[in-house]
Amino acid sequence: IQNIDSLLREKTAEREKIESTPRRVFPLPNRSGPDILGKVGHLAHISNEDAAWVISWHLSSEMDCVITKTTAEAQRIFRSEHGRQQVMALDSIYFIHPVFKNILGNTILMDDIESATNYRKAVIQNGNYCPTILTRDGNRLLSSGKFGGTQNKAPSEIAKVFGAPLPPRYDTLQKEIGLFSLIASLWQELLLKEDKMIQVNDCRCEKIIKKTLKTSGLDFKGFVQVVQKEFSVPSNERFVLTTTDRITVDADKFEKLKDGTTLYLLRKMDQVLLASVEEEINFVPHYNTLIENIANRILVENMTLKITDQFGNSAGQNLDGTVFISIKCPEEERNRRLPLFDGKTSTISIKLKEGSVLINIEDSKKCLDQKKSEVERIEKMPRRIFSIHNKFSRPDVLGMVGELAFVADEDVARVISWLLQGDMDCVITTTTTAAQKIYDDTQGNQQVMALDSILVQQRDRPLPHIQNCQELFKPSGNPTFARKHLIYRDKQLSCDRNNLIKVFKNLLGDTIVMDDLYSATNYRKAVNVLHQYCAAVEEIEKAKKDLSHYCPKWVDEMQNEKTQIDVITKEIEEINQQLASVSVRAGKRASGNSEESPGTASKRQRRRCMDQPGSFSEMN
Repeated sequence: IQNIDSLLREKTAEREKIESTPRRVFPLPNRSGPDILGKVGHLAHISNEDAAWVISWHLSSEMDCVITKTTAEAQRIFRSEHGRQQVMALDSIYFIHPVFKNILGNTILMDDIESATNYRKAVIQNGNYCPTILTRDGNRLLSSGKFGGTQNKAPSEIAKVFGAPLPPRYDTLQKEIGLFSLIASLWQELLLKEDKMIQVNDCRCEKIIKKTLKTSGLDFKGFVQVVQKEFSVPSNERFVLTTTDRITVDADKFEKLKDGTTLYLLRKMDQVLLASVEEEINFVPHYNTLIENIANRILVENMTLKITDQFGNSAGQNLDGTVFISIKCPEEERNRRLPLFDGKTSTISIKLKEGSVLINIEDSKKCLDQKKSEVERIEKMPRRIFSIHNKFSRPDVLGMVGELAFVADEDVARVISWLLQGDMDCVITTTTTAAQKIYDDTQGNQQVMALDSILVQQRDRPLPHIQNCQELFKPSGNPTFARKHLIYRDKQLSCDRNNLIKVFKNLLGDTIVMDDLYSATNYRKAVNVLHQYCAAVEEIEKAKKDLSHYCPKWVDEMQNEKTQIDVITKEIEEINQQLASVSVRAGKRASGNSEESPGTASKRQRRRCMDQPGSFSEMN
């Protein structure tokens, strides 16, 4: 707990130092209230000086605007200030981000006006909208495309600037202080709840009386009253409570007493004890801590020695001296073999200084020296190295291709180096500018390659015989991508590993390494057959898809035609039936009346007369 208190004080002091360090702050006074977030300038910090300058200038008319949670509060401020205070209400919005999304929109920040104009030109040429662009050198390119003039140039000095945030270390300290405070608080609660037992030895008389008293729930005053009662100390008699090393116990000391502490009840501080004091080790480790199998050596990692006198009083606290340690057996187990200490001794001595000792284990130093010597031996062993010296050592140069990676297997190293023999001395730079400089300095004699001019597929494709993480056939010859055999030297070169992967992905592509030419040719043949099979399957799937796409249309048309045919067929059948019935009736009439009756003949004559033209005039 003392270490925690010390750390807590240290962290708190560091936090206060950071808080007192001068930094950029928003100069206008803030406005507070239950329904007020505050002025815009107080709602955020900006670390970068140039960004803070240009963004604050861009929002100069908004910096003192008061953001409220409700429209009612905004209206209240507006009325109380007689309309002189800008306000913005964010009804039902309690986060700060929407504020700046509303006033900044999609405003872009870039380095300078040249890059901003080029960027805008490219965006517009692609048919996309370009928002307002701010530059760190203090210019503004509006979304309309207008720039230049004093209205689009930030002055060198502006009053209302966003404040600078506290360094990240401050947040870390806040978390650490909170954690340490919580630990200290929990520890104190644990100590208060802990049922501590304190042994009090009444040494006022020649006959020492020992009693064990509980301290839980008692403060120092209450504990003194318990002592007076237990040892029948008269109320008018003076006495003193001390530790075994004669330190007076007061309220502060009482709170720090540990369970099992021994106290003296004395008439006065300098009272002489009437019994001699003999120190002994009063610590018996658990059997399993020391011995489980006598045949094995024992390693004790941690052992606490509690030194007391013959009366059970703590001794040796804050004292200098020598402690002799030995391991003994109980009386009934004297024939048992005992483990020995380091050095094959049955007893060791430890020198105490102020009640403690720091023991250095020689074996750890010896082991460390052995490991270091082994590392040096491995480093001096002869091994394969890239033989061409790189003379271009600069921050924007990664190095030559041959020194960017190792290959462990001798055969694989030989074949990959042969494959890349035309690229092994190529210098890889991080930028095109650096590559152009090396090219110019060497009059074009040095091969160079810039990382920013390399475009590779980010996703790794599987080997040709693998699809959906499953092998389509079992190949021989152990096929692997050549780049998988590379051991990248990103740590030795202090560079990004992804850059090295990008380089070799560009040079090696999907080149495959196999055991021998026979397995390689068989693998290639099988892959070609697989491709043909996949192409045929794709054609079949495409044909099925086309068929499923057009079949419904054909079926509908055929069903419609069949329905029409059925309707026509039905109509024809009905007509045939009608014709048949008419012919039957005509036949019956002819067979039943061989001679027409006079009435019938006269009717037919009249009908013929009416059908003939001119018959009407003749009748008239």
